[in-house]
Amino acid sequence: LGMLHVGGGAQGVESGARGSFTFLRVLRVLKLQRYVRDDESFSKLQLALGFLPSATRRTDLPLARVVLTLASLVLVTSGFLFEYEPQ
Repeated sequence: LGMLHVGGGAQGVESGARGSFTFLRVLRVLKLQRYVRDDESFSKLQLALGFLPSATRRTDLPLARVVLTLASLVLVTSGFLFEYEPQ
């Protein structure tokens, strides 16, 4: 998704039309979903962040899923609104 780019700014775009898909960069936040897929990948994320996986509760993984899902929805929605909001 990071390589997707159509048009070259104002030169290659008709007036009034959106020619770039740079707002798709916001979708990169969805890559974080792979770390809350299962207990093993969540343990890797905890180690990378400096937490001990043994010190976490049973509810931490579902809570992380909810928080990450809500953050993804907010970031993607705000990216779309920012890109298509009238100037």
